[in-house]
Amino acid sequence: MRTVVALELEGHFAAKYEEALRAVRWVEVRNATVVGTTTGLALSAYLVMMVAGILYGSFTLSNEMEESAFEYVVDGIRYCAYDGDNTPAGATPNTSCAPLVPFEMNCNWAELFGTAASTPLDATPLGGGESSAQLGGPNLTLLEGMGFESVGAFNAYVVASSPPGYDNDGYHPCRMAAKLVLIAILAMMMAGEGFSLSGPPAQLLVVAKQAAADVLSIISRVPAIDSFSEAGQTPEAVAGEIEVRDVVFA
Repeated sequence: MRTVVALELEGHFAAKYEEALRAVRWVEVRNATVVGTTTGLALSAYLVMMVAGILYGSFTLSNEMEESAFEYVVDGIRYCAYDGDNTPAGATPNTSCAPLVPFEMNCNWAELFGTAASTPLDATPLGGGESSAQLGGPNLTLLEGMGFESVGAFNAYVVASSPPGYDNDGYHPCRMAAKLVLIAILAMMMAGEGFSLSGPPAQLLVVAKQAAADVLSIISRVPAIDSFSEAGQTPEAVAGEIEVRDVVFA
């Protein structure tokens, strides 16, 4: 530093140092940009996949429910539903459900009725009042309220009554079950979140790799002066005196 100051080269070396830092700064900015962009894409990718899975599963399930639908009439009893959502609301021996609409059985409802067959009818929208009396009176199960004594008989009926174009041997569950869609969406969410968390560790690995490269370059450097070499000129003799002052031994 004294030599630099003596020669008034401070500005020259400061500019040289700034130039060296500029290249390092550019590398750091580039690496941070790449890692940040990659992490952002990873975070957004699993959200996009989740939305795509929801849309695909929802439309596929909706189409299959429409494909498997048929008006549910058992032993002259016509089952009715609320207009717009096809939720069972009662039953009638009449040919019309007005002001309600005919209930349409589909693969999704069939799975629900088969699974919850022993549920008390009065705990469902079909139970209670005139509707319960038309279905056979109180103390019925949901499956009995739907006109069947056993799940096997119910399954045989829905298979026989399914639309000709619906290709599902057991009729229910639907080929694209809602629970499978949910499982697939949750799996994509967990995989996407796990993948997105790999960004910071990857950046640290890059920094560690750069540091290791610097250390290895120092270790592998061949010095200009080989202290172990016997080549070159050597003095024939060395003479000198060693003087020790103010040394006290306890």
